[in-house]
Amino acid sequence: MHDVRCVVCAFLALAIIATMGFLAGCGRAGSSGSAREGGGSTPGEGEPLLEDGETAPGEEGSVSEERGEVMPDAEGEEEAVVLTVVYDNNPYLEGLEAAWGFACLVEGREKTVLFDTGGDGDMLLRNMSRLGIDPGIIDAVVISHAHSDHTGGLSRLLRANPGLEVYLPGSCPEGLKESVRLSCSRLVEVSGAQRICEGIWTTGEMGGEVREQALVIRSGAGLLLVTGCAHPGVVKLAGKAGEVCSEEVCAVMGGFHLGGAGSGEVEATISRLIALGVQYAGPCHCTGDMATRAFRDAFGSCFIQVGAGRSISSTDISQ
Repeated sequence: MHDVRCVVCAFLALAIIATMGFLAGCGRAGSSGSAREGGGSTPGEGEPLLEDGETAPGEEGSVSEERGEVMPDAEGEEEAVVLTVVYDNNPYLEGLEAAWGFACLVEGREKTVLFDTGGDGDMLLRNMSRLGIDPGIIDAVVISHAHSDHTGGLSRLLRANPGLEVYLPGSCPEGLKESVRLSCSRLVEVSGAQRICEGIWTTGEMGGEVREQALVIRSGAGLLLVTGCAHPGVVKLAGKAGEVCSEEVCAVMGGFHLGGAGSGEVEATISRLIALGVQYAGPCHCTGDMATRAFRDAFGSCFIQVGAGRSISSTDISQ
């Protein structure tokens, strides 16, 4: 009889525990449903590329609120690509530091890739911190060329996240390559075009005196091209990107190396990019004020204002 009572008591205890778990689960489901129903807008969602008289945002809210989220692309087949400029000499987002150089984080593909590292590693990490970016999420670094305003932050980044894949142009100095090896990171020396991961490629080294590579990303909007300084010429890099992926480049962003160019060269560059199918342009870094104004005039509502802290999603770009 005693054993029967023990079994009955155990059965009742299990029934009570199961009932309490069920009620708690219902409570959690109800709470999460209410949060979704009353949710606000996604940071960066629906943000215009540029309107007449637009100035850099940042007067309200925290810095991290300006970063776009990695959401499904327009067709819903894959995640959108989000490009975040974490280092540039053009100010954009209040609270971020601006200095000569360039670095852009690419999210939304198989690997999270940092393209270039700016000129100062501490500033790079401070800007990333203010944007809510943990260096630990980076899987690979791609360096466009060997100039210090693009490689200056690399050693500091590798101390913060050792063991990264680092894609250097093969023409880079041996000292830079050795510093990558000593950091226990995986060095990949790039000569020709190659695939970095699903949806991301490098054009491979191009140019003469300054050898340089650019980053190509496939998105639902089309091909996105990110350039460091475009010493070989932004038109040549865009043409190469199209060859590598067998489709037209939809948007080009980064340094266009037109700071010392005359108006004729700038206008010819714009015309050639448009002829290649480029629909959106986001010049920054070494492009120069005059050339940037010319791109703004030529691309109108499809001009992307770029500076430190700017985040653009492929969902904001449509063909």
